[in-house]
Amino acid sequence: MPGKHRAKTEFGRWLDRQLDHLDMNMSGLARKIGVSQSAVSDWRQGRYMPTDENVRAMAAAMHVPVEDIYRALGVITDDAELPEDVRQILEMLKGMPPSRRRVAAATIRAMREEQDSERQERGVPGLEPSDQWQ
Repeated sequence: MPGKHRAKTEFGRWLDRQLDHLDMNMSGLARKIGVSQSAVSDWRQGRYMPTDENVRAMAAAMHVPVEDIYRALGVITDDAELPEDVRQILEMLKGMPPSRRRVAAATIRAMREEQDSERQERGVPGLEPSDQWQ
């Protein structure tokens, strides 16, 4: 159902399996979550990553936990695979109330946007489309 072109990414293969299981295609998923079919195709092929809002909408449309989608995207990994400083940050976040975690996430997002902006201003290569959040 997902299409005649094979997915090249782990997320794409995961998405294909989910859509097959639900007897849904990319167009149907796109309609359910309010995006274009080309956006879903771009995520599937690894050209762009979905926003947090799109991930939540996909999870609801496909009846899967949000964490499953983030794992398939490679955003969440087993803690054993993470560098020590990242594990420490995760432990700190786990101990915070949701309102404080949202503030921390907004701060990290702002830092990332600032870093990306500085890279673009300096013309630093390495900002590939897969580094962008659509």
